[in-house]
Amino acid sequence: MQFFTLPLLASAAAAAIVACPPAAGNRTYCPGKPATNKQQEDIFAEFRNTYFIERDASAALNAHMPEDYIQHNPNILSGRQNAIDALNQFLPLTTFTVLRAGVQNNLAWVHIKGELQGTIFATVDIFRFEGTCMREHWDVTQIANASSPNPLALF
Repeated sequence: MQFFTLPLLASAAAAAIVACPPAAGNRTYCPGKPATNKQQEDIFAEFRNTYFIERDASAALNAHMPEDYIQHNPNILSGRQNAIDALNQFLPLTTFTVLRAGVQNNLAWVHIKGELQGTIFATVDIFRFEGTCMREHWDVTQIANASSPNPLALF
């Protein structure tokens, strides 16, 4: 597996620490409808549960993201199906722990600890909401390095 795929995998984090409600079944949030911050928090928690706990990228993205979803990861083209195809390759190979998450001003973020084939990494995923719909995504990933001069952990 090539190393550039690590940020792709990290975008699929699990919610072991951050509690999430059950998935919504066939519910869809796109196109977006007006939503309060609390409603966006609930929608994002549902997304994390479907993606990270149930480990179902197809259900999570189909319910929460539009077909023309905007993706800023340089290794994945924009579009919901492109993200689903890429994430389904790596989701089964990766373990995740959600460490922190939040929603404010139409932006949601999640900080995860991940492991892929013995490599431990930290990722922060950021999503932009349009009402109820998660419209856009950015991610940043850093590999844990035991020889780092900084004694503070990534987590």
